[in-house]
Amino acid sequence: MVNVVNRDFVFPAFVVAPKIDMTTCNCDLSPSAKRQKTSDQSQTEINGNAIKDTPNGPIPTVVRKNQFGEVVTDPDISIDGWLKIWERGNTNFHKKNVHLALETYHSRLVQDKKDPTFFVPLCGKSVDMKWLLEQGYSVFGCDLAEEGVKQFFSEQGIDFTAEPLEDHEKCVVYKGKDLPISIYVCDYFKLPAVMDTRFDCIWDRGSFAAINTKDRARYCDVMKQLLKPEGRWLLDVFELDHVTFAGPPFNQETEELKELIGNWCSLEMLRRKDAMSPWSKTWGVSYFIVKDFLITRKAQTEATEK
Repeated sequence: MVNVVNRDFVFPAFVVAPKIDMTTCNCDLSPSAKRQKTSDQSQTEINGNAIKDTPNGPIPTVVRKNQFGEVVTDPDISIDGWLKIWERGNTNFHKKNVHLALETYHSRLVQDKKDPTFFVPLCGKSVDMKWLLEQGYSVFGCDLAEEGVKQFFSEQGIDFTAEPLEDHEKCVVYKGKDLPISIYVCDYFKLPAVMDTRFDCIWDRGSFAAINTKDRARYCDVMKQLLKPEGRWLLDVFELDHVTFAGPPFNQETEELKELIGNWCSLEMLRRKDAMSPWSKTWGVSYFIVKDFLITRKAQTEATEK
């Protein structure tokens, strides 16, 4: 049998020498070939993930998307970003029915209080507010998106007035004419300066979970100013992975929550349940768990601050 010698390799004559892939080998390339190789690598995708060039060669970079299917590099959403979400009608997070946790646990919030006041942060057009009114409670809400507030009053058939607040730019208060509901269209973080009201009860569904994670401490500071002594806060948050899902909603670990508010509140977990749905499956998360907490302000913290 005759052998064919190819550089350092010896192949039998009847075997075809392997084809060398010039895009992956370490052999010398001309400058133009090198540029082409780099261009090809920068455009390549593996399983939907882009290829990133590094000193050690190209590696896949994870592509993360938000709940609207948009590729994002920064999961934080600005004020303008939320306004655009409402303008485009990307409000799948809006529930058409009253939230089960509110129906189940609202009596734990109210206790024996007469005429309790409820606050619903980042309320949008939540039907929970109409349900709270039907229970005879006074309701206050807050949201950045005026479009969502308008839709709430329209869809619930509630006559309203809209009044800009003096000395507070870009803040408008929508009030029910015949029902005790007021919704502030403004930046949540400016509420303590905008309103004097303090609340017996806070129903927080999707607000804390949607706020940018870097703002969580500030968010809790505002809650501390809005919640009355011995007031109660019903909080609905989630556990989920962010391998390919950017958020919001964002993952919330119980220990982190304790670190944020444990010095002035006590926490009781009321429910922890698998909440994976057809919609959350489209996010690419491997798990999606809902957690409901009853948060009670410690009376001594209020006394200490006075």
